[in-house]
Amino acid sequence: MPGNLVLTNPDYGLFVGRLVDNKAHRHYAIQITIELTQPIVMDNYSVAIEKGMYLNWSNEPHSIQSAGEVLVLLINPFSKLAHGVGINGNQPLFLKDFCIPIKNQALLYLKNKQSSEFSKAIQAIMEQLSCVCRQEEHWKDHRVFEVVEYLSTQQDRTVPLLEMAERVHLSPSRLLHLFKSQTGLTFRRAQLWYRIRASINRYNTLNLTQIAHEFGFTDSAHYNRTYKEHFGFSPKELMKNSQFIQV
Repeated sequence: MPGNLVLTNPDYGLFVGRLVDNKAHRHYAIQITIELTQPIVMDNYSVAIEKGMYLNWSNEPHSIQSAGEVLVLLINPFSKLAHGVGINGNQPLFLKDFCIPIKNQALLYLKNKQSSEFSKAIQAIMEQLSCVCRQEEHWKDHRVFEVVEYLSTQQDRTVPLLEMAERVHLSPSRLLHLFKSQTGLTFRRAQLWYRIRASINRYNTLNLTQIAHEFGFTDSAHYNRTYKEHFGFSPKELMKNSQFIQV
């Protein structure tokens, strides 16, 4: 039985286990880190939820050091879950009420190794934090919502900028400016996010070279580099000694 557990979902990825190598890095996912069996040391963070629980916004340099198991939650920055975290991100007491049940479920999993029960419990907790507003209300301009929705359905190819601009009746330059100003990420970065995210579901059936080609990357090196930019570690590090469950 693999020593680490990874839950994958369109809105988040959750890791429970030991971090072999976690040098200072930055990535585009929103991250919540929770200590489990040993204290953790975070060299930089946005919000200290409480001792041993930390929130990092997108693209913020940080590293994690721990001799024991940790829980790392990486949140899709375009998701309802991310919007829920964003609304309450400066309220440590609210986030604490969200994180403590996650920690308790993770500790129970480490004790009994019941991964299916753990995944169900985690999904229920995530649904509680996800915002209740409609997805299109996350941004001021409905055309940004249309772009995000379309890109989420085109995960096996690169959508040309001109094609996307024509769909939302904007010039390419105006679309790039509008998208970046309202999401904080570039149009290109959003495309990469969705392709990388979809590729994780193939880890149990394909090798990295096959995955790279299927999702539009030139080779496994290109895929590895892009993956690390988004999540802070390489897919090889994640795949080694890990069990994957799609939630």
